[in-house]
Amino acid sequence: MPYGNPLAVLYEARSATQNVFIWLLSIIAGLSALITMGTIGKVIADSRKETSVFRALGATRLHIGQIYLVYALMLGVLSFGFAMVVGAIVALTIDIKTTATLSVEAATALNTADLNKQFHLIGWSATDLLLIFGLVLLTALFGALIPLLANVRRNPINDMRSE
Repeated sequence: MPYGNPLAVLYEARSATQNVFIWLLSIIAGLSALITMGTIGKVIADSRKETSVFRALGATRLHIGQIYLVYALMLGVLSFGFAMVVGAIVALTIDIKTTATLSVEAATALNTADLNKQFHLIGWSATDLLLIFGLVLLTALFGALIPLLANVRRNPINDMRSE
């Protein structure tokens, strides 16, 4: 049992869990980038003929690239929205089921005089949500770049002949 202020123990636990969450977020971002690469790569491979026709009609590599980058951003925004809805439902369910028990235990452990205070595991931070949203968009863009760069360097004439 730690000696001293129980609040100091909570701050130390918070610091340790933040490091774990940063590592988990990095691993998830890497896996998301690989999945995005596969998805965008498959879309690009399936629409190679259309891309070569657009290029033959005068579309630049930048125009073709913009189409797939917008697609990747839309994929990132939709995945973030879906994850937010599912995550909020799971988090609120856990919070509702644990708040009463944890509030009593926290009041006992911290020797608080006000027994009406609630202890919640879930907190919402707009800054953290914006950072995660930005990371999702960067992951989507990074995942789309490699297949996109490989596609825009291809010769449209060779693509039309191979179809």
